[in-house]
Amino acid sequence: MVLRKTMLIKNSSLYEEILELQFYFWKYGLFGETTGSKLRKSMKTCVSVLKFIVINGSMSVTLHSISPLLVKSLVLPQSCWIPGNNPVAKNVIHIFLVIMYVECLNYLVVFDGLYLLTATNLKAQFILLQKAADSIKLTRGEEELSWMKLKKFSQYHAFILRGDVPIIILIKSKTLYKLLVLLLHKMSFNESEDNLKLCLACYNLSGLGPSSKLFLRLLSYILYILLWVFLIMVIINIAFKHDNIWDIAEIFTSVSITITMVIRKTIMLKHSSSFEELIEMHSQFWDYSLFGKTTESKIRKSTGLYKFILKCYVVCGVISVSLRSLAPIFAKNLVLPQDCWIPGNSTIARFIIYAFETVLYAEGVSYYTFFDGLLLMITANLKAQFILLQKAIQSINFETDSSETAWVKLVKCCEHHKFLLSVLKKLNSLYSIFYLCTYILVITGVCVSLFIVFDKSSTFAQIVEGAITVVILNSMIFMICICSSETEIQAEKLITQIYDINWYDSPNLKIRKFILFWLMQAQVSVQIKGAGVLVLNRPLMLQVQRISYSVSTLLTGLNE
Repeated sequence: MVLRKTMLIKNSSLYEEILELQFYFWKYGLFGETTGSKLRKSMKTCVSVLKFIVINGSMSVTLHSISPLLVKSLVLPQSCWIPGNNPVAKNVIHIFLVIMYVECLNYLVVFDGLYLLTATNLKAQFILLQKAADSIKLTRGEEELSWMKLKKFSQYHAFILRGDVPIIILIKSKTLYKLLVLLLHKMSFNESEDNLKLCLACYNLSGLGPSSKLFLRLLSYILYILLWVFLIMVIINIAFKHDNIWDIAEIFTSVSITITMVIRKTIMLKHSSSFEELIEMHSQFWDYSLFGKTTESKIRKSTGLYKFILKCYVVCGVISVSLRSLAPIFAKNLVLPQDCWIPGNSTIARFIIYAFETVLYAEGVSYYTFFDGLLLMITANLKAQFILLQKAIQSINFETDSSETAWVKLVKCCEHHKFLLSVLKKLNSLYSIFYLCTYILVITGVCVSLFIVFDKSSTFAQIVEGAITVVILNSMIFMICICSSETEIQAEKLITQIYDINWYDSPNLKIRKFILFWLMQAQVSVQIKGAGVLVLNRPLMLQVQRISYSVSTLLTGLNE
């Protein structure tokens, strides 16, 4: 209530301006009755939702207001402090609350309703603008008409975005095609940029991003120092807890989690400028719609799967952090969310460490999402870029294209190929140490977990925990290997695509030499490596399982 009313009072002139601007919106029937009826249906649904909110609000206010009169256990419609428990004060507060509830209905409709209706109206205007863009046909003899339409539609697009398109530049442009390129650039939906929104939001939230607030940045550095202190305390605990395999497994889990947190945050702090460069390079990727809707839909389905995996990763991370933080409250045998050394086994020290671990976990969600999410989405987009590059190469035809046109296309494709390889190289340099550490931790973790699963003295709970740990660790290595191998596969397909160009039909010697040199460069295998020694591909997943199973079987045999 306070938030809504404060914003309404503070930004009253802006709300009036928004209402006034909507009078300039295009009419729904501008491009035929079919489009108009669809847009009206959408708006009717929105109005129905708003009416439902108002009715529910009215019922809620009424029930809240009369509930203290009907239910003896309720003193007031909303619990609050009554000075001296005075009956007169209680009645005054009751009336005061009822008045506030009734008034709340008004600004609830204005605040929520305006947002709902304006958003629906904007959606309708963009649909109409798309219809307007479809009506433009760049044919000879209609240049003047097309120019007028483009100028008008670009101005209206800028009006909706309130200055996102530089109108002065557009109006001063003398060439029709320059305007078209600028307009399409602004109006096109760049899916590859949108894919990083969640990662960038978490990057800034972690305090390590370029747009992070000073408070978050300082907090991040303080927590980084404390994270190292926590790692030392976890390692010290090994000296006190190593009597049996279950204690060792518990200690190993704590050490592994802490090391992965330290590695991620250290890389992010050390290479913050490189991460920013990588994000900047990503913004130069080709748009998915460059070669038709069929290719675009396939790529969006593929990247949509990666986005879904990332969202599941975030949800699982939040659930895991919540469960680990709350576990010591409900499970008596657990002292801390993550086992570590407690100085002097002091109760005060235990509470401080408990709070400290919870804060570290909560912070970890943000930079885990950025670090792992960036790797996932960049590799997904690299795969998409290699597919688009293959399509671009397919479009080169030396029989129909002139030598000059074919040369321009070739140079463009080659430059983009080099650019993608540079992105891949930078990505590999940033995550190289992380790959190797993950490989070692996964093998060790799976060994310990499988040993517990195969051990006859293990309880059912320990077996289930070990099996879940195996699944989680394997999913980590699977994600890394599949992402890497997908990019490698598409890069190899590109070589075949270059070779399949009918370059031998070109009379231009320069073009034939260029393609031969490009083929030589492209044949250098694209490999993603961990610390320069570990090649990440699909066979590595089986290698991890084989090594882990062999070592755990050996340990089980020695134990017997």
